[in-house]
Amino acid sequence: MNADAPVLSVRGLRKVYGRGGLIRLPGRPRAAGLTAVDDVSFEVARGEILGIAGESGSGKSTTVKCVARLIDADAGEVWLGAQNLMTLTGGRLRAARRHVQVVFQDPYSSLNPQMRVGTAIREAGVAHGIEGAREPGFAVDLLAKVRLPASYVDRYPRDLSGGQRQRVAIARALAPRPEVVIADEAVSALDVSVQTEIVNLFLDLRDQTGIS
Repeated sequence: MNADAPVLSVRGLRKVYGRGGLIRLPGRPRAAGLTAVDDVSFEVARGEILGIAGESGSGKSTTVKCVARLIDADAGEVWLGAQNLMTLTGGRLRAARRHVQVVFQDPYSSLNPQMRVGTAIREAGVAHGIEGAREPGFAVDLLAKVRLPASYVDRYPRDLSGGQRQRVAIARALAPRPEVVIADEAVSALDVSVQTEIVNLFLDLRDQTGIS
């Protein structure tokens, strides 16, 4: 890949919810639906941090889900290097998803409450075929990257504070060794002092790993 080429390029992204509905009544026009994302385009360079700002309901989270292919956009292109994620299906899509991971707003709901921290992190690596992901040290190393002690591998999400849970969520997102990590309002549910710690953690991870 060209070192100067963007790692992620989004072009003309569009998503409409509820277009037409399930039932169309005779003599009535099909409902237009709610346009959540309309002609959104941006590029992210390797190691760059890009922020998308907007009021509540403006389509930020929908953009995230479309870029990560958690939902399908109605139009547009999402290029990860030389691959257009919008055209991928099956095994090729699963393989490409490894490179784009998401950290969500609520860390508690994004973690399985019945799964120990170490297991959750290891499974994220195993699911994407990362070498050594089954080893206990795999989770310990990732916890160290997010500044949590090795003993946390045996804890459950309920044993952690909000900031600690979000650090675990970040460690899990790093497990597949992505090129891009998307933070979907990842600090908005945390205390102000913890927000600063998480933002600084993201900056340090960018500097250490070169992720975008």
